[in-house]
Amino acid sequence: MTSPTSPGPGSGCDHEKMPADLADDRMSGLDTLVWNIENDPRLRSTVTAIFGFDEPLDPAVLRHHLDRVSRLVPRMHQRVVHDPLGIAPPRWETDPDFCLGRHFRVATLGGQGTPRQLHELAAAVASQALDRSIPLWEFTLVNGLADGRSALIVKTHHALTDGMGGMQLMLELCDLTPSFEPDRELPPPPTPSGRDAGSVESEIRYEAGRFLRNLGRAIDTAGDVADDPVDAAQRLGSAISSARRVLSPVPPPESSVIGARSLDIDFRSFALSLEDMRRAGRRVGGTVNDAFVAGISLGMTNYHRRFGASLESLRVSVPVNRRVDSDGVGNHFTPGKIHLDTSTSDPDELMRRAHREVNLLRNEPANALVEPVANLLRFLPAALSTSVASALFVGIDVAASNVAGSPVPLHLCGHRMTALIPFGPLIGCAANVTMVSFDGTVHVGVNCDPAAISDPAMFVHELEAAYATVLADR
Repeated sequence: MTSPTSPGPGSGCDHEKMPADLADDRMSGLDTLVWNIENDPRLRSTVTAIFGFDEPLDPAVLRHHLDRVSRLVPRMHQRVVHDPLGIAPPRWETDPDFCLGRHFRVATLGGQGTPRQLHELAAAVASQALDRSIPLWEFTLVNGLADGRSALIVKTHHALTDGMGGMQLMLELCDLTPSFEPDRELPPPPTPSGRDAGSVESEIRYEAGRFLRNLGRAIDTAGDVADDPVDAAQRLGSAISSARRVLSPVPPPESSVIGARSLDIDFRSFALSLEDMRRAGRRVGGTVNDAFVAGISLGMTNYHRRFGASLESLRVSVPVNRRVDSDGVGNHFTPGKIHLDTSTSDPDELMRRAHREVNLLRNEPANALVEPVANLLRFLPAALSTSVASALFVGIDVAASNVAGSPVPLHLCGHRMTALIPFGPLIGCAANVTMVSFDGTVHVGVNCDPAAISDPAMFVHELEAAYATVLADR
């Protein structure tokens, strides 16, 4: 991934007038929004993952390895710094006081730690807000699991990167073979930049240019109005209609079963066969993602039935991946939402509905408006921008995120990784269900708000049963 602040073609950045290093280290509008909305603690966007191993990892060896990798990946040494002029978005700067000890911890579960205890520990780690004055990541090594196993709890802020970017960072950390040199020489740490903000004139020029160019791309009429005004007007109307769907506030939750919200979280997980997921999707001419969303839909419906309630529709938050090969750290997705009709329990029909709704979402013209709108929200008072953002998220029933991981085994400090379990942030949802494909297995992490999902164990049981139905051969 590239820097989250790297302006793409046509972004409005005047490289002759704007210092390249200042432009490249700027947060994007979406990164800034994710960073700022934590004024509402319900919208905290901590991303967590558990790496599992069948053997204990040596803390000293792992610490040395993290020290080395953090020096090779600049963003791991960078903190967020706000523009003193209040015009430009925050930017990433090397932390002059970087201390690895503030990012690496060791815990033990006494030699008989269970998977449930590990998940509880991971939830406790995730529930603590990251220190916003230092680089936005933490690693917690957990030894003392049963059968000599160990785990690494990896915690980052969503402003740092999205799911796909996180996978690329993981590949920087891990090796494809068990071969490992524990005492490799440390490269020098990144040099603090000590940059000052640009002039008021350059900041205004940069921001105005970026917004207007993004808006022109979003509406897709910037260069064509004179040539074909009728077609341009039609496309403008389509963009406005799309904006109503994409950017409209979400009504309060309709479900009496999952309507409540709190600041608490509960982590659970299970695993599925990637090939079984592919086979299920192909059965209806679809994809792994269609099987993934259909399983959530059926599982949530059956969970409601356990409480004697019906569920006719489900509001699902689905990130639309916009990442290209040249993109680096940062967020390169559009936060979207779909409305799923859950009136059927037929898994094939649910997959077809999921396929249709997600495809419509991916092709929404207003997806390109999210970045310029997010940039505009920066100029509102913090309480107002947070309120606007909250209206876009709070009220969603469930967040669903599908991340492609490594198709081959990975090793850390010479030890083979046996599991990669993701946990996405709730950001106002009743539950976040995230899957990562890894070495032929799909690991599904479920982050529940216990006020909404009052029986998380039952909910995960219904999800597993739903996937058994979706994946069953027809």
